[in-house]
Amino acid sequence: MFTHPDGRPLRPGWLSHRFRTLVRKLGLPSVRLHDLRHGAASLAGAAGVELKVIQHDLGHSSAVTTADTYWTVFRELAHGAVAATAELLRSHADLG
Repeated sequence: MFTHPDGRPLRPGWLSHRFRTLVRKLGLPSVRLHDLRHGAASLAGAAGVELKVIQHDLGHSSAVTTADTYWTVFRELAHGAVAATAELLRSHADLG
């Protein structure tokens, strides 16, 4: 939650408007404030952060919600994990 210096809460619409203004002013690609949440969760998943940790950080009621929302990222991670495991098995087979 974001607040004014005196502790009053900021209206979500004001924060979104301010964010859009800053993005435009800085010449950044168009992105919504909410997209940063998705980006953070995706980066955490790509970095190998456990699903339960990501779920907690996002405030989802269950890991299923998190997994369903970010299934594309997690699917890519799963493919990478399978490839890495297969490579490990191949390298050990060559040693024997």
